[in-house]
Amino acid sequence: MDWDVYRGVNLARDGGYNLSKCMEAAFDPIIAHHFNLSREITAEVFRRYGLLLSDWMAKESPALVSLTSSLTKRH
Repeated sequence: MDWDVYRGVNLARDGGYNLSKCMEAAFDPIIAHHFNLSREITAEVFRRYGLLLSDWMAKESPALVSLTSSLTKRH
């Protein structure tokens, strides 16, 4: 899958920000609770993560792999 979900977004500039915001939405509460961190600290962690992602996306051609699994209970 292509990570450029907004078509025309500069991945090197905006892609890292967009992806880090998605990760922040999903994992911020978990990380904050587990490590007992304030919102300011986790915001800074994800800001830096976005910068690292942007740098990586500028150098690579990232692709997203979606893996789905289904579990069933045996009787």
